[in-house]
Amino acid sequence: MARIDTGAAGTSIHASNIVTFERDGRDWVRFQIIHPSMPAAMIIERPLARTVLIKRAGSETRERRLVVKMTVSLGALSEQIDVSLSERATMTYPVLIGRNFLRNLAIVDVSQRLIAQ
Repeated sequence: MARIDTGAAGTSIHASNIVTFERDGRDWVRFQIIHPSMPAAMIIERPLARTVLIKRAGSETRERRLVVKMTVSLGALSEQIDVSLSERATMTYPVLIGRNFLRNLAIVDVSQRLIAQ
């Protein structure tokens, strides 16, 4: 499940065992994600797109996150976007969908819940 957050500029996903490495002269990232439909964690490798400095709501501290390009699908919508990798194990939702996915693709109706199919 994912949470739609129109206040968040970007999209983030819960990732663990995040490791940066070099491949063919470029910075890459290897990380694991857990999906309910998979029997084990998936290991994913992507080129590092950039890093981003995130300020968490209600806190003055900032967190530097690695960002990779991923294809994100929500119902019938699918888009390749920047996704920041974050330790979200303590969060209710492992994925936070921000404005970088929603812009020009979706209208958010806050009176609705669990409607994407």
